[in-house]
Amino acid sequence: MIGAREVFPRPRTPERRVTGAPRAWPWAVPVLVLLIPLLLWPLATILWRGLAPEGVPDAAAIGAVLGDGYYWERLVFTTAQAAASTAVALIVGLPAAYVFSHIRFPGRAVARALVTVPFVLPTLVVALAFQQLVGPDGLLNDALAWFGFGRIEVVGTIWAILAAHVFYNVSIVIRLVAGVWANLDPRTEEAARLLGAGRWATLSEVTLPALAPAIASAAALVFVFSFTSFGVVLVLGGPGLDTLEVVIYRLAIRLVELPAAAVLSTVQIAATVAVLGAYSLLQRRTARPLAQRSERARPLRETSWPERGLALGVAVVLALLIAAPLAALVHGAF
Repeated sequence: MIGAREVFPRPRTPERRVTGAPRAWPWAVPVLVLLIPLLLWPLATILWRGLAPEGVPDAAAIGAVLGDGYYWERLVFTTAQAAASTAVALIVGLPAAYVFSHIRFPGRAVARALVTVPFVLPTLVVALAFQQLVGPDGLLNDALAWFGFGRIEVVGTIWAILAAHVFYNVSIVIRLVAGVWANLDPRTEEAARLLGAGRWATLSEVTLPALAPAIASAAALVFVFSFTSFGVVLVLGGPGLDTLEVVIYRLAIRLVELPAAAVLSTVQIAATVAVLGAYSLLQRRTARPLAQRSERARPLRETSWPERGLALGVAVVLALLIAAPLAALVHGAF
C-alpha cells in the first residue's frame, strides 16, 4: 500500500522574489496617512500620558508593575484561557465546517445564518445570554429543579467563560474553514485513495495540509478575541478569573491607577502584536498553492449513514451551544 506521504510529497517553499515589493508602497502610503492620525497617534498619546503623567516616564512605577507577580499570573491565565478557548472552538468548529462544506441537509441555509448570529452580538449581550441560561436563576437550574435535581454553579467558573468564548467565536472557524474546504479540488483526495492511501492518511497528508492556512487564520483570530475578552469575563468570571483586560479596567476606572493600567495595556498590545506577527510569519513560510477550481469543486451530496450521524451530532452541539443561550436571552426578556 502506498501512503499519501509518498504520493503527494510536501513541496519545498519557493524562494520569494522581491522585485515587485516596491510597487506596494504607493498603496501603503494612503493607509499609513489614515492609520497614523486616526489610530496610532491617539493610542500612543494615551499610553504616554499613562506612562509619563509628569512628562517623564516613571521608571520606579513601571518596574513595580512589571515586578508584581500578580500581574504576571493574570497574563498567564489570560493566555491559558485564550488557548483553551481556541482549542475548544476548533474541536467544535472543524466537524461543523465539514458538515457545511460536504453534506446536504434540510435547513442548511438557516443553520449557516444561525451560526453567524453570535459573532455579531455585543459581548455583554453574550454574557447576559449565558447568565439567563446557566446563572443561579437561569433556565438550566430551573429545569434541574423541576426534575428534582440540585442547582449547579456555572457562572463564576472557567467553564462559563470557555463556553461563552466558543459560542462567540466558533462561527469564525466554521466560516473560514468551510469556505476553503468546499472549494478544494476533490481529485487530489480521490487520487490518494486510488493509489492506496486510507481515509485517515488522506485526511492527515492531503486534506489537513491544504486546510492548514485557513485553520491557522481561524485559530489566530479566536485566540486574539479571547485574549482581549472583557465583557464576557467581567460578567461571567469569578474570583481568580480576571483576565488582563479586566485588570486594566479595574486599575483605570475603579482605582484610577493610570500608570499601572498603561503599563499593562502596553504588555497586552505587545502580546497581541507578537501573536499576529508569529501567525503572519508562519503563514508565509508554510503557505502553498491550493488545488482549487473556479467553479464549486465539491458539490453537496446526499449523506451516508455515518455522515448523517456526524451531522446529527454537530446539530445537537450547535443547538446546545448557540440556540440555547439565544433562546434563554429571549425568554428572559419576557
